[in-house]
Amino acid sequence: DMHATKYRCLSYMWGDPDEGYEICVNDRTVRVRKNLYDFLRTVSQKFQDLPLWIDALCVNQNDMNERGHEVKRMSRIYHNAEEVLMWLGVDGDLKALFDCTKSRLQDVWKGRITGVQRESLLTSIDTFYSHPYWSRTWITQEILEANRVRVL
Repeated sequence: DMHATKYRCLSYMWGDPDEGYEICVNDRTVRVRKNLYDFLRTVSQKFQDLPLWIDALCVNQNDMNERGHEVKRMSRIYHNAEEVLMWLGVDGDLKALFDCTKSRLQDVWKGRITGVQRESLLTSIDTFYSHPYWSRTWITQEILEANRVRVL
């Protein structure tokens, strides 16, 4: 029952089919793609209070019937989650933006911060807005249905 269990959903790009990364799920070795591996390696420690729902792991990708059934339920799965984690991947160009405070961002806009720091932040903002993540069709049901979104 999705209403009884509190959980988080992951919204991310699968990336190239390079399932050369191994993780352990319920004492079984599972092969995943690089972007999911990077997510789990980078932030899984921070979100251990609630189970994570990740399509690549929670839906049997080799069973076409199950996949078809789950796709129909997807917007409800994301809507019922406590929070959706939007993973943009490990990208050094995004670091300046994610490290930036609101007041520091305002300082950049008002011209109080100039030079290399300003350029670094503007590059970071451009990287964020031009990220291929935004072109995903699934965003409509993963993000717009969400009660709460956290960008990582």
